[in-house]
Amino acid sequence: MKYILCLVLSVLMFNCTYGQSFYRGYKLTYSADNLIKKGELQQAKDSLKLALGILNEKAYTSKDLARIHIQLKDFGMAENYLEQAISAGIDSDQLAADTIIKAYLASHQFQAKYVKNRRIYNARLLFPDERLELAQMVERDQVARDLVGAISRPRVDSIINRVDSVNAAELKVIISRIGLPGYKEVGIDGVANFFLLVLHLTINGVDDDHEMALLGPLMKAQVLKDNFSSIYYALLIDKYQFAKTKLQTYGTYWEFTPTNGKRVITPIYKISEVDSRRREIYLPPLKALEAGFVLPLEYFKQ
Repeated sequence: MKYILCLVLSVLMFNCTYGQSFYRGYKLTYSADNLIKKGELQQAKDSLKLALGILNEKAYTSKDLARIHIQLKDFGMAENYLEQAISAGIDSDQLAADTIIKAYLASHQFQAKYVKNRRIYNARLLFPDERLELAQMVERDQVARDLVGAISRPRVDSIINRVDSVNAAELKVIISRIGLPGYKEVGIDGVANFFLLVLHLTINGVDDDHEMALLGPLMKAQVLKDNFSSIYYALLIDKYQFAKTKLQTYGTYWEFTPTNGKRVITPIYKISEVDSRRREIYLPPLKALEAGFVLPLEYFKQ
């Protein structure tokens, strides 16, 4: 009995330590974002390098480090981090979306390195077939939703519901085979595709509660292992909760106010506890959003 108790305590301490470590890693990336906005690139670089040594998901941190090294004209290190980013899952579209990286690549021969590192990325994935299946499901999802405005609304809704039904069944089969797909299983693009599918399935008015009861806990478990995006999970929960109760959980849901052009964070359930909930899934305090959003007044009355 003592052995079992010690084992349980050891597991709890191990998970707590890892959780604190992941939170520190993400806190460093948020700090780096603020430093970049201030033009403090050296300090941002140092924060990102520390985060890179902590986090499991390294693609975006490596890409940010590559951009900083380009700005600092340290092109050798920039290419090293670009290769790391690509081998961790960053693709050509994501590189092209960053104007600094795009300009650098336009004047340098990098295609061979890109191809080599994409192969490394693809070879690392535990379940490449499921990754491809998720991409095909998203294509089906988008084709159906692209019909909005092209044909009558009742007909579009019927097509979307049929596609969502097929996708929901396929997702459950995938989960039964490999568990909820995270970065290690299907890569960052597979996780993004999974999130989009689940987002549509849990707000389409068809069996939403059942889908969320199944998928929410599985997704959170992957988040806590740093094998799924915290922000994807928070967005999903907040969108679902707001649709049901007009209250959100993590503070990621906002509405645009046309009169003043501001993004207003919508009401939050038990707002006095929001920062502890955010910390649990490695998100920074809500106050970190203050520069770009209007936060609820209740948040400042605590």
